[in-house]
Amino acid sequence: MDIGTALRHLRDDLGLTQKQMIQGTKITVSHYSKLEKGQNRIFIENLVEILKQRNISLSYFVDHYLNDENSEKEVNYSEILNIAFYEKDKIAAEEIKRQIFSDKSSSNELRDRATLIVDMIDNQGQSNVDARIINSIFKHDNWTQYDEAIILLGNIIRTSNVLNMSPLVLTLIRKYKDLDKEKIEKQRRLATVGINYLFNFPGFKIEVQH
Repeated sequence: MDIGTALRHLRDDLGLTQKQMIQGTKITVSHYSKLEKGQNRIFIENLVEILKQRNISLSYFVDHYLNDENSEKEVNYSEILNIAFYEKDKIAAEEIKRQIFSDKSSSNELRDRATLIVDMIDNQGQSNVDARIINSIFKHDNWTQYDEAIILLGNIIRTSNVLNMSPLVLTLIRKYKDLDKEKIEKQRRLATVGINYLFNFPGFKIEVQH
């Protein structure tokens, strides 16, 4: 099942209304209703916030509500990997990795990504990136057109020598110089690359005002 349907099943099991399900969050009932119906895309922050308010761990949610052989697997796997990485939830990441590797239809890129993310969480972001994963990004002549390659690059920047990644980031900048003309999902993936690149760039600091 997709994440929206999984949330609805969780809510039903908890015996909550939609209003009660999002209590304590900044999400509106109207927006949440569309999330359950699959009309709105759920962001990582939204899902994490909903689960935390209901005292449900990401690992439990994955294991009990998203382990469905008939689901839109690649989409769910990719999204939950992102969430597990965001939350540094090794248990959830390992469970998704197990599902991915047991699913014969999973792409090599998705398997590589699962391996990378589990390794990154396990080593607290200090792992060395396997050359095989790098090769999976650039196996296409026009790698900048492939979303999976962009996602992988965004993750790899967090653990690699960021200066070595500069030529690749510049390639993306040249390719997508008119970013506002791209679909919103493409914009998000490219923004992730840029944010991770800047965050890990030597001497770059983010000042938070209180």
